Amino acid sequence: MRANVYLCPLKIKMKKQGYFTIFRRWICLVLWWAVAMIAQAQVQGIVTDSLTHKPVSFVQVYYEGTTTGTQTDERGRYYLPAPQGKTATLVFSSIEYIPKKMAIKVGVPHRINVSLSEHVHSLSEVTVKPRKERYRRKNNPAVELMRRVIDNKWRADIERYPWCSYYGYQKMTTSLDDLTPSKLKTGIFKQIPSLINHVEMDTVTHRLILPLVVDETVSRHLWRKSPKAEKTIIMGQESNGINDLLSVGEGMGTVMESFMGAIRIHDEDISLLGQRFISPIASSGAISFYQYYIMDTLKVQGDSCIHLTFVPQNSQDFGFSGHLYVVKDSTWQVKLCQMTLPQKTGINFVDEIAIRQEFEPLPDGTWALKTDDFRVNLSLVDLLQGVQVQRTTRYSGYSFEPLTATLFDSKSAKETHPDATIQTEEFWQQHRPVQLTAKERNMKNLVEDVKQMPGYRYIIFAVRALVENFIETGREGQPSRFDIGPVNTLVSTNYIDGLRLRLSGKTTAAFNPHLFFKGYVAYGFK
Repeated sequence: MRANVYLCPLKIKMKKQGYFTIFRRWICLVLWWAVAMIAQAQVQGIVTDSLTHKPVSFVQVYYEGTTTGTQTDERGRYYLPAPQGKTATLVFSSIEYIPKKMAIKVGVPHRINVSLSEHVHSLSEVTVKPRKERYRRKNNPAVELMRRVIDNKWRADIERYPWCSYYGYQKMTTSLDDLTPSKLKTGIFKQIPSLINHVEMDTVTHRLILPLVVDETVSRHLWRKSPKAEKTIIMGQESNGINDLLSVGEGMGTVMESFMGAIRIHDEDISLLGQRFISPIASSGAISFYQYYIMDTLKVQGDSCIHLTFVPQNSQDFGFSGHLYVVKDSTWQVKLCQMTLPQKTGINFVDEIAIRQEFEPLPDGTWALKTDDFRVNLSLVDLLQGVQVQRTTRYSGYSFEPLTATLFDSKSAKETHPDATIQTEEFWQQHRPVQLTAKERNMKNLVEDVKQMPGYRYIIFAVRALVENFIETGREGQPSRFDIGPVNTLVSTNYIDGLRLRLSGKTTAAFNPHLFFKGYVAYGFK
């Protein structure tokens, strides 16, 4: 699915051009120039194989002697902020290739495409050369290590206790993605220079983005083993941005959250984007589904960890590729997990997915999730602007003390505190472990700028349909009796059908509150 926002050009008629108008135009020009310089002051490029000339993913790219770095995505692309200082050396490193270093000039934009030559690494008992040699599980130290990790998953199961409670903070930001300097010179940015004031550089991808919606939630999660019960109490909830214009009933963050789902790598399967994926540490199936490789031993926040990489046995299968950092002690716990969804998986409208989870030990030895970051980049077609959804979650305050039974009296699994939507700024400062960016704090001004667009109501209608994943057929004052969708299934492609068109829909409670119908017709051109 891709939520695209088309901003129609605004025709400005001026009868009189005074000094204030000239001054305003100069300010807009300076702001545009500043944003363009930020976009250009970065290093980017593509890493390819010197023999096959195909893009190489998971190559570490960093400035020598610094902690500033990244890794290539599934298309071999990388983005880095401009280096600091007078000189800089860019390093390209991967277990499968000979490292390469390149000296670059500081203070000017760079596009550096690199070709790496493959080599072989010997890792004690097994020689690892994933691209050329046959992968073996027998007598493979990486596989033996993963068996120990899987056998010790129970240490991270907080639901094995009779009671459990913890707090969570979540921030979900939906943005227009990859706004290059050339895009900032055309279209709506040319006609309405004030929109450039809302553009910022993403600290993870190092691409320019335009935040559209920011949703924040502070909640308390409760668990009881017998009788089994779960409860989530929303203590604070806030939404800012064009969400105020959509009026979808729920916040965009809530809608996207239900679309993306929770990710728990200790589960057998991970449900994501309407698909089910085998976890890299699943008790049954992971060893046969994934290939594992030991890379190195290194420190992760003071803990000595074994670094492993994993990829699906078959690149066409629905599985993740990524890194596991396993604590090198008798607990064999995952300290850090970083994984992406391979480009060849072929989920409709999904360009990239990146997941990062960090775990910490509690005083009683239980390992609990501390950091959960999720990013998905969506696009419908190459000609339209992409969308990035970034979910940032932090957990704290784990407790296994008995809970009051009355907390579970309500049958609802989720409750909202009466003051959740009117919490003070002091509340958010106290419960917000990840601060908002300058542009995220300025969403009200973005809404006012969007309202100045001619025809913005029609644009919001289209965006709302994509966000809700259904198109309502009702009119103002008359609820929809039949919804068309899901939108993300209307157009797709696969090996059997080729281009596939599908028209589907479902009745709503307005049609009959007790009887529902849904169905679809589809046609494949191949």
